[in-house]
Amino acid sequence: MMMYEVKLKRRVEVEGHVYMPNLTGRIRHVVDQATLDALSAADAEAVVEARPIAEGGA
Repeated sequence: MMMYEVKLKRRVEVEGHVYMPNLTGRIRHVVDQATLDALSAADAEAVVEARPIAEGGA
């Protein structure tokens, strides 16, 4: 499963989880593809960058 480090420009809530803005780099969000899709669907303009960082295995 591909994992992504995402940067958000504003707070986004998805399925009861809150993702805070992290443009300063102080907060690191690492999410899977499904969560990235959910963040984009909840607020497409909030996702500033999504950088692939690793291919994980289960």
